[in-house]
Amino acid sequence: MTADVVHIAAVKTTRKARPALEGADPTFAECHTLGHAWHRLGTKQGEWAKGPGETVVYLECLRCTSHRADWIRSATGVLAARRYYYTEGYLRPKGSAKLPRKDWRALWLAATS
Repeated sequence: MTADVVHIAAVKTTRKARPALEGADPTFAECHTLGHAWHRLGTKQGEWAKGPGETVVYLECLRCTSHRADWIRSATGVLAARRYYYTEGYLRPKGSAKLPRKDWRALWLAATS
């Protein structure tokens, strides 16, 4: 997946929010805005399960290639556990301010305009 380079100055936000955009990767703005587009890669049982009677469902986002694993109790359909494996660069650096969704939207619109 590739994205055009977006200059932070092109994104219309409040003055207070603009510094938080520093370091925000527009490549991942669509997933931060709309949520992931999950596609099932496959399922596993047995040693991969956390408990008896569980199935692990592996998913990949079609846009950002992050992965997710869901442990589902086969008999009841209850979600027993979930784990995300994010693509490098998807998460903000440690210590960075959380970017509000409205700012991700603005970054996404600037990248797609």
